[in-house]
Amino acid sequence: MLDSRHFIKRISIFVSIISIYLLVYLPVITHNYGFADDYSVTFTAHHHILSLLYMVVSSGRPVYALFNFVFSLTSDIADFRWVRLASVLGIATLAQIIATFFIEETDLPRSLSISAALLIGLMPAFQVYASWAVCAGYPWAAAIAVFSFCVLHRNQYGGWQVSLTSFILLTLAMMIYQPAAMMYWVIAAAVWVANDRPLPSCNRIVRTVSIMMAALLADFISEKILTHFVFHHYYTLSRTALTTNFMQKISWFISSPMRDSLNFISITASRTVSVIFGAFIFIGFCLFIFRSNNSRIMKAMLSFSLLPMAYLPNLIVDENWASYRTQSALSSLLILYAAVALFAWLRQFRMLRLAPAIALVAILSSTGVARNNVITEFVNPQTKELKLVSRYLKMHLDNLNGAKQIYIVPSHWQESLAPVVRYDEFGMPSSADQWVPKGMVWLLLKSEHEPTASKLSTAKVGPLSAAPKGSTVIDLSQALGSR
Repeated sequence: MLDSRHFIKRISIFVSIISIYLLVYLPVITHNYGFADDYSVTFTAHHHILSLLYMVVSSGRPVYALFNFVFSLTSDIADFRWVRLASVLGIATLAQIIATFFIEETDLPRSLSISAALLIGLMPAFQVYASWAVCAGYPWAAAIAVFSFCVLHRNQYGGWQVSLTSFILLTLAMMIYQPAAMMYWVIAAAVWVANDRPLPSCNRIVRTVSIMMAALLADFISEKILTHFVFHHYYTLSRTALTTNFMQKISWFISSPMRDSLNFISITASRTVSVIFGAFIFIGFCLFIFRSNNSRIMKAMLSFSLLPMAYLPNLIVDENWASYRTQSALSSLLILYAAVALFAWLRQFRMLRLAPAIALVAILSSTGVARNNVITEFVNPQTKELKLVSRYLKMHLDNLNGAKQIYIVPSHWQESLAPVVRYDEFGMPSSADQWVPKGMVWLLLKSEHEPTASKLSTAKVGPLSAAPKGSTVIDLSQALGSR
């Protein structure tokens, strides 16, 4: 009887989670659009699949490279919606696992545990995952990483077989998308610092950390081996080259990723907001930890250490690019810390009865902001851009049919059709990236069954001033300007 009640409770939580996420992310499923790399990856998957695989493998993501075969089956822009649906389901699955774990492992009231898990899937990183088809594998990587920790934690007295299983799962997540695999640390924080229980033994903590380090090393080695021995070519990307300037990295971590993540649902990245939330979390977390009866100093040290650990793949490489899609684990960890801090504040002032109301307000407001971001920063501008480019191509179809050489001029990010542009994600015009226009034009023509689409395989992309004599120019900047 208890098991059936427990099962019904889990089902009810999942139904609530999927309902809220469908409310927020439904526009990415009902609208036909692509975004940026969706076009270039689809074009390359149809014409140069090996070069696509090499490009992804050289970023240390061989399993994600296999996922890209999905785009070789894409024949129409409308097909992207099904890939985005898979991403939304992945976000819901991740939130369900996290909600269950928070309820069982933290000292948070049930309302705060469920709302924290729900809020994680509404953060800007997950808005990007839901809105961008090429990111559809990322929430599943996060879910696999969380499950990896669950295997280790639920079988804490198991032998090497448990450690090996956890390592394989975490390495799999890492080979899909390294930043998402850092969700491992979010669940570790729930077990280690978000309750008043004694810390696990030193051996168990060391084993948990060692599995992460081993998975990172395995991913790094696989990238070197596969690019050299399978593709017989090797060059180092800034995103895979190890950094040597650690002080500069720490400064960058505080000023960019931490600032963004402390703004939570907002994409404005206000320094003032980050300082206010940072102070709220710091003081609240101190209230929580120092009221604890167990391992106060160690828990305080662990809670601080887990912040850079949640962003580790981006801190150990040369590249300094704090795009929101890299911040999923860091923002999720801060959501947990904020929930713990709120619990501590409410407990301090004997106002815990307000927790459900505050959780409800947080969910409702975040749902509204997330849905607005998805619509105004992805769905509407990308749909409009697609229509403008399609109209431009139809106006110049006769020229394209007779073209011997096609030359495409990209647009500029300042020609965005969205209210805000953040990184290469929110509000960014697809046609502004140098590698996107060819695939975008090709897929548009292919969707209309135009024979001209075959000519795009030899098309060149560059500034208008570099257009070869006698070539037929497709000026996407002019297309966006026609609005």
